[in-house]
Amino acid sequence: MAKELAERVKGDTDKVVSLQQDFIQKSQKITEDNVKQAQTAASKLSKTA
Repeated sequence: MAKELAERVKGDTDKVVSLQQDFIQKSQKITEDNVKQAQTAASKLSKTA
């Protein structure tokens, strides 16, 4: 019984780690997209100034 519980906890832990990694990757992509948008906006502003 303890072995089953340990395996179940390990499986749950693996799922949580996987979700966290996915979240981090998506957050990084959003950040990169925001930086690109800011750079594009700044470039347009400097051309019109």
